[in-house]
Amino acid sequence: METHGDKEFFDWKVVIALVICTVLLAGSFVYIYLDLKNNYQRLTDELENSKVAMQSLEQLVKELSQLNESKELSATQIYNMTKDSVVLISNRQFVGGTLVTVATGSGFVYQVGQGKAYVVTNHHVIKGAVEVRVTFLDGSTFTTHWMWGDIYTDLAVIKITDIPETMEIQPLVIGNSSELKVGEKVYAIGNPFGLEGSMTQGIVSQLGRSLPTTTGYSIVDIIQFDAAVNPGNSGGPLLNSYGMVVGVTTAIETETGGFVGIGYAVSSELLKRVVPSLIEKGYYRHPWIGILGMDMNIDIAREMGTDYTYGFLIIDVMENSPAEQAGLRGGTRTAIIEGQEVVIGGDIIIGVNNETVRKADDLLTYLERYKSPGDTILLTIVRNNTPKLVDLTLGVRE
Repeated sequence: METHGDKEFFDWKVVIALVICTVLLAGSFVYIYLDLKNNYQRLTDELENSKVAMQSLEQLVKELSQLNESKELSATQIYNMTKDSVVLISNRQFVGGTLVTVATGSGFVYQVGQGKAYVVTNHHVIKGAVEVRVTFLDGSTFTTHWMWGDIYTDLAVIKITDIPETMEIQPLVIGNSSELKVGEKVYAIGNPFGLEGSMTQGIVSQLGRSLPTTTGYSIVDIIQFDAAVNPGNSGGPLLNSYGMVVGVTTAIETETGGFVGIGYAVSSELLKRVVPSLIEKGYYRHPWIGILGMDMNIDIAREMGTDYTYGFLIIDVMENSPAEQAGLRGGTRTAIIEGQEVVIGGDIIIGVNNETVRKADDLLTYLERYKSPGDTILLTIVRNNTPKLVDLTLGVRE
């Protein structure tokens, strides 16, 4: 509005401009409102779709889980799919100048290719053999002098050749023993007392056992099971509910020579490390620290004045060993514990590469499963009741 002298009048241009601005502003607000409303509706729809998708995913996972469970095979199915790959092994030696069979065991086909096959068994099954006979369930027999073994895991490999093209030999599938659970079903196939192709069923009784040997080292990562096995089963496969090899039957606990409810098998995790090396090189090199010791307990801890009642107590460190080079220390004095003289005062190993070590088997199992000579590990030790980290480069077990 402008003033000229005493008169006032409207400037219609300004008014029109204001009206236009008001209309445009109102339109903008309407557009923004509608856009926000649409976005809100879109987000609501997407959220609803996400809920539906999540429900569908949960249903899918449930169905897959049920499907996975349904894939477990019956004992009959497992036997039929594996029996032709399990063999009878005859250890033949000279007795009085005559080559005869002195012992029998079991084995299974591990690898096949171009008229040859590799069969896995136990080292003790072929020990001392001049030659080995491998007999399949259909009666096909092969004689071979090709065999390699590893005494520290009681595993061995036999090579057979000149397999006819008409003979179909299939290797067994190697499973993952680290996924086994106590109570899980397992099946043993072998030749107890020479009875070819025998199958028994049981459960996993315990995991992580160790078996002492005449070598001074224990076989670790052993599976304990209760499927009936007897002399002649050694070297045969221990199978899970999917027909996969999770162990190699190696021993039984007995006072009579027969089965009393406790069988042992070398884990498939060790098999997967040792057997390929036996095939490729003819030997397997085990990692080595170079210590002697014993498992800790509360009585030893009291005598040492330490709070650590678990771990592996070092009694002695071998000369020129990786342990000596890393600065580990053995015992410094003796004490009578439970009526026995025990060397105490050494370092206590309570961890390796951030894995807890509660006993010797924990340390040895970790090394056997995951480490090789030349690898560097980080040990957690306790010295004078104080934790300490020590780098150690593994050597070769002699």
